[in-house]
Amino acid sequence: MTDSLVERLDQLKAEFGDAILETELARDMPVIVCTREKSFALLRFMKEDPAFDCNLLTDVTAVDYMKYPIKQRQRFAVVLHLLSITKNWR
Repeated sequence: MTDSLVERLDQLKAEFGDAILETELARDMPVIVCTREKSFALLRFMKEDPAFDCNLLTDVTAVDYMKYPIKQRQRFAVVLHLLSITKNWR
């Protein structure tokens, strides 16, 4: 992970605490798993905070982990892909 990405993820962890369940880098994009209760607050923060500036929701989908070989926290997950047009990162 790049230093600036690590700083951004640390910023989210500081802001949202235990609501951030995990973070990782997948295919050069940060992955942030958060609780359902804080998901809208997290999205708003990532939209409004200048360090993130995620001003475009590019994809919304869901995953059913019922037959997934590795046990997950919950059966269903909502997946959102965000884009910062000004910073050119997802």
